[in-house]
Amino acid sequence: MLGSVPQRRRGRLADKQIGASYSAFTLGEPLWGTLGLATNLQCAIGVACMAAALAGKWRSTIWRCISVKNQSAIEYGNFGDVAKFYLSRPPYAHRLISMLSSFAKSCQTPSTVADIGAGTGALTILLADMGWICRAVEPDGRMLEVGKSITSGRNDIEWVQSSAEATTLRSADFSWVCVGNSYHWMKREAALREFHRILRPGGIISVIFNLSDFDADDFQARIEEEIRRRAPDIKRARPPIEAAMEKLEEDLDSSGLFESCVRLTARHIVEMSITNYLASWNTSHDLRSQMSTEEWSDLLAFIEDASKKRGQLSLVFKTSAWTAEKRHSG
Repeated sequence: MLGSVPQRRRGRLADKQIGASYSAFTLGEPLWGTLGLATNLQCAIGVACMAAALAGKWRSTIWRCISVKNQSAIEYGNFGDVAKFYLSRPPYAHRLISMLSSFAKSCQTPSTVADIGAGTGALTILLADMGWICRAVEPDGRMLEVGKSITSGRNDIEWVQSSAEATTLRSADFSWVCVGNSYHWMKREAALREFHRILRPGGIISVIFNLSDFDADDFQARIEEEIRRRAPDIKRARPPIEAAMEKLEEDLDSSGLFESCVRLTARHIVEMSITNYLASWNTSHDLRSQMSTEEWSDLLAFIEDASKKRGQLSLVFKTSAWTAEKRHSG
């Protein structure tokens, strides 16, 4: 359990630190598709990459370029491309979110929350199940449509297609703003101003991440090591997240908009079937967008084989949340 509180400002959130453990089981089905590119484009890029290789570039660059006709249609950072697989992703630590929810409710009524960068609604659904009236804000149309489909029939969740920097939500209308696994994609200063605008006086913001815990889970660490061995030059999605996490308290504190920031961290265990674990890998836009279909299939085969040798998977994840109060004006 980790926690930190700025020394020069302490409010209601000061010293409220928690530890938690949580087990969950999720379901999903693996599906994936590929798209070839035109032969002339393949040849043109292949020639260019051969030249680069002769100049001393990585050998793997040759393979990626001459096999471009087998490249996945997935685009790096385009979550609509992988939206249909998001139900298979591991959940947030339930106890941590529950404790944040209880604190936010104690500070504000009514219980209205804006989930910014909601994706397909994993965090939104969790909050709604805890009694919150939710506004799920998501910029990607395909993610939003999947989310609407999942939550159809619920009167406690409303979807809005807009950005974090311009939500279109009414000013001072929300008790709580949550940002789950999406803060690193946002224009930070503009987004924080927007969150401050839509929060009521005394409202709460929580920026939350849920990541594999390589320090506590040797199995997931070995999978990650194998990916680095196979594709050392691939741009991964995790480093920008970790960089954003390192600066999050500073972002909130230096903005002049929020105060009394506290970091809460909880390890939790997610029980996953092999089928569901493989399905969750299909949300890896970073790998799928930069690997050929053959490379991607080989990697999935490796992960499947390693999973079968291990049997039922008890995977360790870490949910971290930075929570702060809206700063009083004047």
